[in-house]
Amino acid sequence: VFHREALHLRARGIAAFAPAVSPYGTLDERADGWDAHLARVFAETGAERVNLLAFSSGGLDARLLARRPSWRGRIASLVTLSTPHRGNPLAAWALSRPDRPTRAVLAAMQTAGDAAWPVPPRIDEALTGLTPDAVAARFPPDETVDGAWCAS
Repeated sequence: VFHREALHLRARGIAAFAPAVSPYGTLDERADGWDAHLARVFAETGAERVNLLAFSSGGLDARLLARRPSWRGRIASLVTLSTPHRGNPLAAWALSRPDRPTRAVLAAMQTAGDAAWPVPPRIDEALTGLTPDAVAARFPPDETVDGAWCAS
């Protein structure tokens, strides 16, 4: 999502990256993708800490990543935009609908994910992880990471 902005910053001498992580994987799979990308960023830049800007479900990915012991103290800040910190009721609704239009949309997402990403998409698992119940269970509203409060 932030590819153009990263290029703009890089043109001005700021080390900025916009890693692409499949939106069709589970929260853990997406956090693993961030982990791999950030390891390369640290190797390339020699930086001690990074500032993360995450959009939509990427904010949940980054929150999960920030909890990992290997990233403690290495993330200077995390800013999320349009992140469903309390889950997405639409995910729960889509999973509860057996009707053809909903299944057709999920099948189209599966096809798009198959075509765009080397890792097979897991639409139902990805949506399940975005339901309000799943997000509330995974991310307590009063969570702190590395001493910083994470507002939900």
